[in-house]
Amino acid sequence: AQELPTEGKWVVQRAIEPPEGPYRGICVRGFLQRDAAGDWRSAGRVARVSGDDPVANVARGAEGIEVAALLERVPGLAGFVDDLDGLERRLIDVVLGFAGHEAERVLEIGVDWVPDAEGRPHLVEINGKPGGRLRILAEQAGEAGARWRERHLEAVMADLDDLEHRAAEPVVAEAG
Repeated sequence: AQELPTEGKWVVQRAIEPPEGPYRGICVRGFLQRDAAGDWRSAGRVARVSGDDPVANVARGAEGIEVAALLERVPGLAGFVDDLDGLERRLIDVVLGFAGHEAERVLEIGVDWVPDAEGRPHLVEINGKPGGRLRILAEQAGEAGARWRERHLEAVMADLDDLEHRAAEPVVAEAG
């Protein structure tokens, strides 16, 4: 596991000033899953748009939409969305580094990103068990949500099959 600094000052989190204009009230949640082979992949993204409220939260009335629909509304965010692929790949390594020996137990993460006034992505939070919230957003996102649910169920079933197979194998322990 990666060690945290014990001396000096370091930033855990800093405020991201909510932008004015077309990028205000927008958040994109990326959903990353480990497949049965142990490889990480993107299982899609859902946008949350809240209009005037700088906090794009469905519980506070934000609308969950497909990312393609977001880009139709706000075409200037295409670069923001494109940047997320590389950022999320690098973020997986960081998360697993902090998880240390528990890393193999991490099966999915949700990653929330917001644009600043220039459309650059900023990480807001990482959720270790995002499935429930993502399911709600996926239901609101129409066809993209249906595709997400299908992929999510396939991945979960593959993981369960793998666990059943491993559980059926005999465990041999040597007395020391």
